[in-house]
Amino acid sequence: MEELGWIRNRFLCNLLIDLYTKCDRFDDALAVFHGIQSKNVFSWTMMLAAFAENRDFDRCWLFFRGMLLQGINPGEVGISIFLSACTDAREITIGRSIQLAILGTGIEEESIVQTALVSLYGKLGHCTDAASVFLRMSHRDVVAWSAMVAAYARNGHPREALGLFRQMDLDGVAPNKVTLVSGLDACASLGDLRSGALMHQRVEAQGIQSGVVVGTALVNLYGKCGRIEAAAEAFGQIVEKNVVAWSAISAAYARNDRNRDAIRVLHRMDLEGLAPNSTTFVSVLDACAAIAALKQGRRIHERIHVLGGGLESDVYVLTALVNMYSKCGNLALAGNMFDKIAHLDLVLWNSLIATNAQHGQTEKALELFERMRLEGLQPTIITFTSVLFACSHAGMLDQGRKHFVSFIGDHGIFPEAEHFGCMVDLLGRAGWIVDSEDLLLHMPFEPHPVAWMAFLGACRTYRNMDGAIWAAENLFQLDPRKRAPYVLLSNMYAKAGRWSDVARMRQAMQLFMTVKEAGRSWIEVKDRVHEFISGDLDHPRIGEIHAELQRLTKLMKAAGYVPDTEMVLHDVKQEVKETMVGYHSEKLAMAFALLTTPEGSPIRVVKNLRVCNDCHTASKFISKLVNREIVVRDCNRFHRFQNGACSCGDYW
Repeated sequence: MEELGWIRNRFLCNLLIDLYTKCDRFDDALAVFHGIQSKNVFSWTMMLAAFAENRDFDRCWLFFRGMLLQGINPGEVGISIFLSACTDAREITIGRSIQLAILGTGIEEESIVQTALVSLYGKLGHCTDAASVFLRMSHRDVVAWSAMVAAYARNGHPREALGLFRQMDLDGVAPNKVTLVSGLDACASLGDLRSGALMHQRVEAQGIQSGVVVGTALVNLYGKCGRIEAAAEAFGQIVEKNVVAWSAISAAYARNDRNRDAIRVLHRMDLEGLAPNSTTFVSVLDACAAIAALKQGRRIHERIHVLGGGLESDVYVLTALVNMYSKCGNLALAGNMFDKIAHLDLVLWNSLIATNAQHGQTEKALELFERMRLEGLQPTIITFTSVLFACSHAGMLDQGRKHFVSFIGDHGIFPEAEHFGCMVDLLGRAGWIVDSEDLLLHMPFEPHPVAWMAFLGACRTYRNMDGAIWAAENLFQLDPRKRAPYVLLSNMYAKAGRWSDVARMRQAMQLFMTVKEAGRSWIEVKDRVHEFISGDLDHPRIGEIHAELQRLTKLMKAAGYVPDTEMVLHDVKQEVKETMVGYHSEKLAMAFALLTTPEGSPIRVVKNLRVCNDCHTASKFISKLVNREIVVRDCNRFHRFQNGACSCGDYW
């Protein structure tokens, strides 16, 4: 009877422990636990589970060792609980030691323990170990399958994740919500819209598309696959949207050039009473960077500063701020953010080197490269590209050659096609056409289209018609649908008065259905981003803009400006050609800025295409006539126009 009393006492104590831990009264639970005179495995396991659930790994580890010291076998349940605690605490070494300790005991063959091990290794990035355990399992339930699919999807193995998902189907195992989310993430990583759409059908069949986790996975899928309307629709179906979902739709908008929508997400979150997190800010700052919305970007920066909570020291937020200020043309503020980052990684170094190169700050770019090396960081393929780009766009032939050799000899980085393209560009820009051609002929692999385009551009600059025709013919063979080589060669034919050849190029373009991308420019005025298209007639103030451009053109011509109509591929009168180049999108944006911004303030324009020769020349004249700094970011680099000169030194 006495023993029965103890059993009843222990039973009641276990109930109390369960009650107290569920109410987060851990001290009371511990007091009851220590008062039990004859503790059994259930008492220990309940305390173990409570600390594991509360993510108190230190006390969980303490209790687990206590069980072993007391000679109590944790069993498969206790082992799996502790392995889950190791997973949450990222204690891979302790988790691995537990696996080694239970080898040969039979416990390691229990499916609940094996599933916990798959989850441990998968969540902590050890996919090989996870797969090793998974393949040894004699019985795999949906939880085990989900853990392994998630392990592959989470750790950069999307193809393996999808392969395993399909194997589940073949084995007749129905995927659960977790498996479907991992499958959608894998499809998003691969840009596999077809497989993703099929998974979406299964999500709808289970009726779980309105859940925030699944809905967010769908937003990511469609955002990364370029289907922004489908992403927005999936977002709209989520019943209870959290900050992760809002961040996902913001990133989807930014990725698909819906940058103003991405920025508006912050306002919409404010209306919903949701505080943005670092991921949200990164997406919105990237959107500001894409359209050079400097004022909005600075206002977001101020908000980050006010919110505090570690946001200003978050390396991803700081990196996004560096990127935003760089792409908005403010290198000083970008440098300030860069200096605030305690642990600089290669991504950030490469970003700042590339940014300075694109701004024409070649010496600064090379100085940063040397600083990076002094910090003990090994340059990468991306660093290689940025350094060669800097040398190429500054005409630094000797420096470029030196770095090309040093990357191979000093850093063991063998150049790829892109780097040979940079060298072809470097030689061609400097007028070394023969050497550039020789490099094309003797590359260790077939020249990349970038290299052929660089050579074609150099031939155009130095009026080498034979070389241009050779380069263009190679480009036509590589991809007859690309418009650029037709246009560049047509320009040369037009300049030489070879209008029959121009007509032949036009026929070829029509045959292969090449479509010219419309020139677009963006400018931020009074916290609003305005978009202009070449020849735009839709802007509400287009009449005033045209009048301002006409006024500027008269002043420029009086100062010596001669319109460059070489890009016009029509055999028409000079007056018509001048009109055609006179209303390019960046000129419309500049004229609008002159009408709407304070005198003397800088003008910042973003353009989707390369700045043409005429717009480049006109921008120099305008900067001097109106005494303004004009910064134009085209698809290749930045041009900073001041007092009639450009930061590129007319070498772009």
